Amino acid sequence: NDTTHFVLVKSLNALLRRDNTRRTKHYCERCFHGFDEAQNLEKHRPSCLRFKPQGIKFPEDEYLYFKNYRKMVQCPVYIVADFECYVKEVPQTESTEFKATQKLKEHEPCGYAYKVVLSEEFAGDYDSELVVYRDSGHGKVAESFIVSLHEEAERLAPILETQKEMELSPEQELAHKAATVCWLCLDPFIVGDEEKKKCHDHCHYTGKYLGAAHQNCNAERQKNTRIPVVFHNLKGYDAHMLIKALAKHEDDLSDIRITATTM
Repeated sequence: NDTTHFVLVKSLNALLRRDNTRRTKHYCERCFHGFDEAQNLEKHRPSCLRFKPQGIKFPEDEYLYFKNYRKMVQCPVYIVADFECYVKEVPQTESTEFKATQKLKEHEPCGYAYKVVLSEEFAGDYDSELVVYRDSGHGKVAESFIVSLHEEAERLAPILETQKEMELSPEQELAHKAATVCWLCLDPFIVGDEEKKKCHDHCHYTGKYLGAAHQNCNAERQKNTRIPVVFHNLKGYDAHMLIKALAKHEDDLSDIRITATTM
């Protein structure tokens, strides 16, 4: 007695149109990207065919649990940075005069500032004063910033290489023996299971005891080996200036990690 209801779609463009206007848009059947002109869709198709059709894949498990325990490690050092720009006129030529889109002005970096933020364990050992750079006319602000970051990375490298032994008080040892669940995932310990057995978890930067953890959870909670650099609106603004400078100083740009968060 199962019945299925089908609806005939005569026009994919009409189905996917998001506004109430009568303006026709042309949509790709593979990626559902819309184009105002049919000729632009035809230009798009050869490139789109190189990739698999997009689709939404839902998780197989009923519940999702936090497992990135390495993200629970406090970063001992990070850098907060920002660029300043001015608006520069773009010279117009006869070749650009009759184009549909004309570039009239562009943002040119004229300086930057950054500050190294340290945890209290290292605050007294390293200089963390605000660094302010103003362009003197050579026009290589972004390149100068990349050089400064390399210098800071070399100066701060000993922090990331810190490896302190665990400091455990008698009270903490008693609490460790009495613990029945992992402080990271909150699952119980299992005697005889190599991954679920109990072990001491401590901060390698400070030596402080953190709690009783599973063997595999402790192994997953690795030390941070990078110095994060935090920008406001990096992907939408500052990255446009940095990518060109990075290409001149870095041979491989495939490992750049950007966390785009709007707050």
